[in-house]
Amino acid sequence: MEDKAPIIKHEGMTIAKAWLLFLLLLVVYFVAGIVAGYMMAKENKVDTTQNMALVTLAGVIVIAAVGLFINKWELPRFKGLNSRNLLYGITLGLIIRYISSVVEEIPLGLIDMELLHEFAQLDYLLIILPSIGLIFLQIGIIGHGLFKNYSLGVALSTTCLISLINFEPKTVLAMFILIGVLSFFYYRTGSFEIVILGTLVYFLIDLLLLQFIDFNVMAENNYRYVIFGNDMVYFGVMLVCVLLLLFLIRQVGQLKPIQWKQKSELIEY
Repeated sequence: MEDKAPIIKHEGMTIAKAWLLFLLLLVVYFVAGIVAGYMMAKENKVDTTQNMALVTLAGVIVIAAVGLFINKWELPRFKGLNSRNLLYGITLGLIIRYISSVVEEIPLGLIDMELLHEFAQLDYLLIILPSIGLIFLQIGIIGHGLFKNYSLGVALSTTCLISLINFEPKTVLAMFILIGVLSFFYYRTGSFEIVILGTLVYFLIDLLLLQFIDFNVMAENNYRYVIFGNDMVYFGVMLVCVLLLLFLIRQVGQLKPIQWKQKSELIEY
């Protein structure tokens, strides 16, 4: 009788568990939608967005705790905020935000962003908090756990696909770019500081620009039509950003690999 090949039993985060967390996130968004619908029925539009954001954020925090439990309470890796990590984080946040502005041109929107802007009454910070929490969950917990059990390609693709929870096609595409790049840098450097800085810069740069330029953060591609107002300049800067991103990816790819793999228990059948 031929011996069957041993089956590797992964400890901690697995692809199946990652998708289980995805399903839990669906429940959270469903509950948040019920809250929003209830508030709309009461015709309290401002509270609709605020309550939906708060319920979603609370749910993401709870699911993050579940993810930490799966990872045996192992936190993301930190290496200290040195000059290299500071430069990577800020630069990545800026150039990814600029590159992702192209996605805003794609006619795939499911949400009336102007209506959302009216509901939120410029409370942009409250709207993005759940998104920031979700990214930390995806990379710092799900991605972190998957890196220990799978190859870069498998772990990276699964981590990015969790972005489908955003539903809105434009947001999903933008998050694919952000999550993919920041996850790769986290994998190569083992420094979650880069993820934190890159995420904060990505989301808060529009809030900062609002202090100097009068534009609607919910409108389509303010970088092209409001800030520059010139296609040649806009696409010229886009080319520079893409080349700079490719250079940084090549540079970080040459760093000494981080040890992620853990010993797996082999079970023979």
